[in-house]
Amino acid sequence: FNYSYKIQMIYFVSFITIFGLLSSVSIYYMNLGNNNAIESELEEKTHSISEELQSKIRLEPTIQYDSVALETYLKKLSTIFFTDINFYNARGYLIVSSRPTIFSKNLQSLRMNPIAFNALKYRHKLFSMVKEKIRNTLFYSSYLPLVLENGTQVGYLNLPYFAKENELIKSRNLLFVSFFNLLVFLAVLMVIISYFVTKMITKPLNLLKLRMKETHKETDLVKISWNRDDEIGQLVSAYNEMVEKLKYNTQLLKKTERESAWREMAQQIAHEIRNPLTPMKLNIQYLIKSRKEKDPEFDKKLLNISDTLITQIEALNNVAGMFSDFAKGKSKIINIFDLQNVLKRTVSLFKTKRSVTIRTRWNANDNFYVKGDERDFIRIFNNLIKNAIQSFGKNGVGEIFIEMEQTVDMILVSIIDNGPGIPDEMKKKIFEPYFTTKSKGTGIGLAIVYNLIKELKGDINFVSEKGKGTRFSIRFPKAMKP
Repeated sequence: FNYSYKIQMIYFVSFITIFGLLSSVSIYYMNLGNNNAIESELEEKTHSISEELQSKIRLEPTIQYDSVALETYLKKLSTIFFTDINFYNARGYLIVSSRPTIFSKNLQSLRMNPIAFNALKYRHKLFSMVKEKIRNTLFYSSYLPLVLENGTQVGYLNLPYFAKENELIKSRNLLFVSFFNLLVFLAVLMVIISYFVTKMITKPLNLLKLRMKETHKETDLVKISWNRDDEIGQLVSAYNEMVEKLKYNTQLLKKTERESAWREMAQQIAHEIRNPLTPMKLNIQYLIKSRKEKDPEFDKKLLNISDTLITQIEALNNVAGMFSDFAKGKSKIINIFDLQNVLKRTVSLFKTKRSVTIRTRWNANDNFYVKGDERDFIRIFNNLIKNAIQSFGKNGVGEIFIEMEQTVDMILVSIIDNGPGIPDEMKKKIFEPYFTTKSKGTGIGLAIVYNLIKELKGDINFVSEKGKGTRFSIRFPKAMKP
């Protein structure tokens, strides 16, 4: 029969289950109502005994000081009201009981329940109902203050109700058993009906699933044949239409993916090549100026700057070879080296920019060994230092502080600038590709830094405050001395 009717059967089973649960909840709340009724009855009985005892003390005032006479009278009331009665003084200590053997055998404390005592004495309640326990027996115990007509409180009256608690427990057990049996019956009924209904529904769907599993993006897409005009037939028809569209979209997607990959690679390489060009140009201009001014230290500056330029030219050559490395699957050159040598060479490249002051601090006598491709570390620090310089804006005046320290297993490098900082709304996107806060930025510098650091098993985070600058903190795993 039609699949819509099968779905309706599932709804019907669900309705039975929900109805059963609601019925069970109703029974549970009826049980709570019965409990409240029992507690109300106990409270009424406690007040009745209290009134009898007050009348007795009013007629015979001395009985409150005569424990023997008071015990005799409490036993009489106990017989009338079918309950034990305990009487405590104003400090909560037992005076007399209609069943003293419970206390003489140390089955119950001579002091009244502390919860009830606190409620009556300090919170000034007129009645308190608590649960107490004698060995494995639980029972309700009611307390109320005994106050004479002149307002004098002579003590506290206590009624333990063993029989009522047992009845309450039996009633609860019966209700819980009924509740559990109803749930089990409904669950079994739901499982049986759902099994057969689901089997009828899933049989044709399993066929559809198997055929769809055979449909892959890289293979020929095959349509499904179905000769019934039902809901499954409509689904198959929609699938066959999707197959036609998917054939076209697959070819279009392959072309788009190739073009997108090449564009992204071209942008990244252009960014990497552009990074060192500006400081290299400044260094050369600085040499020309020194030559024209006949600087006596020209030869020394020429050697220093030449060494730095050669290092950066090698880095550019490596970047230019990225296409070839990628095509050939060339692996990176992994070495163990001292990170401070990389930092010194990178910083010297930017130090000729007169408007920017770069200061460094680390213990030159220590060795900061790391493991990886030295070219990756050069790219990381080139990007971060250039990013800090560009943050200073058009004037380009600012200060950069670089410090390095080490722990037992990590090398910590911090790059701090006094630039304008990063706005709060941009902090979450700072490492995303093509996102930039600069008008001339490409937006992939920090994304490259982030990916390289993750490849090196390191970590990077930053703290920035608007108008006060930014601090990038980088952590690299420490390597063993080669």
